Amino acid sequence: MSEVEQNTVSSKASVFSLLDETPMTGLHYYYWLLASGGTLLDGFSVATTALALQGTPYRSGGSDPSGFDCSGLVQYVFAQHGRRLGRVVRQQYDEGDSIDAGDVRPGDLVFFVTEGRHVSHVGIAIGGDRFVHAPNARGVVRVESLGSDYWSRHFAGAR
Repeated sequence: MSEVEQNTVSSKASVFSLLDETPMTGLHYYYWLLASGGTLLDGFSVATTALALQGTPYRSGGSDPSGFDCSGLVQYVFAQHGRRLGRVVRQQYDEGDSIDAGDVRPGDLVFFVTEGRHVSHVGIAIGGDRFVHAPNARGVVRVESLGSDYWSRHFAGAR
């Protein structure tokens, strides 16, 4: 097995062990890739990078490990994998194609309307109906459930 294959398997195993979930089946299980701008990303690796940032404090306008806001976290994580994204939620929402809620996989972006009428919050799906995000000024980067009452009511879509 090549080094790249070993790293991919290791990343997938890390996400599964952290979530205590049964591996997905089909194409998504083996080679879930996001193809965008000529860069292929392994969603499991993206999710693992996001999970490693748990506990980082929220910082308005933050986009580095000293503190993140929601879109700064997303931008930073994807940059670690060579993918440039817009800096604000609305720009990130305009990237990629829309995904049905039932098809969300690790590494996909999940969007919410938490204020106003437009998307205003973003997180990174990690599988098992969970996502990583930088919630607000009173929080730290953490994992939450898409199925919780609050997040399911505010869910706006995925990409």
